[in-house]
Amino acid sequence: MNDHEPELTIVIAAFEERGNIGPLLDEIGEVFGDNVAYEVAVVDDGSTDGTYAEILKALSSNPRIRLIRHRSRFGKSAAIWTGAAVARAGWIATMDGDGQ
Repeated sequence: MNDHEPELTIVIAAFEERGNIGPLLDEIGEVFGDNVAYEVAVVDDGSTDGTYAEILKALSSNPRIRLIRHRSRFGKSAAIWTGAAVARAGWIATMDGDGQ
């Protein structure tokens, strides 16, 4: 990411999304590329299926990804709230961890 603050924060609430979250993060990177100053705040809402590891893997190759982890499940609304609270951009978009 460049030295400027992001214009857009994409907040993704993820729970038990192993197999979905990695491809979703890749797709976001392909769509936005370097055309938009963005960040992705992924909130793992207490997953136990390997979602966290998959996000860590994506994070290692994409500095635009930020990972926040709930130690236990608090629900989608709480995950979105957490992501919005850490957003650095003026614009926020939300997505589900399965890309819907």
